[in-house]
Amino acid sequence: MLKQLEQSARLPASDRTAILALPHFIRNHGTGEFIIREGDEASHSCVLLSGFAVRHKLTGSGARQILSLHLEGDLVDLQNSLLGFADHNVETLSPVEAAYIPVSVITAIAANHPVVGKTMWREWVRPEYAWITRRCSPD
Repeated sequence: MLKQLEQSARLPASDRTAILALPHFIRNHGTGEFIIREGDEASHSCVLLSGFAVRHKLTGSGARQILSLHLEGDLVDLQNSLLGFADHNVETLSPVEAAYIPVSVITAIAANHPVVGKTMWREWVRPEYAWITRRCSPD
């Protein structure tokens, strides 16, 4: 997560230290496991430490609508920290090691370290904007 954030922002030493000190627990997932399911309470946000995952929603016909692909370093469900619940599914595409950070901690670091907060949101919004642009393009 720190490496990814530092790719798009110059973080002061205090922000880097705060990120590295975030309380978390590690969980391993097998291929095809759900990290989070649509409708679940959002108590934690998840950073992929290894592996690949897909964020998707199920359509009315039961098909998967892929929203994004995630890889090492991605914070996969940041928006849930504001919503309070998952509005999508996150499912593993390979074995995954993930760090779970309490939502209250994500909210606190964003408030107490504004550069970190702004950078987290920018990193989450950038792929979403690109996906919407591709989907809505007349070409």
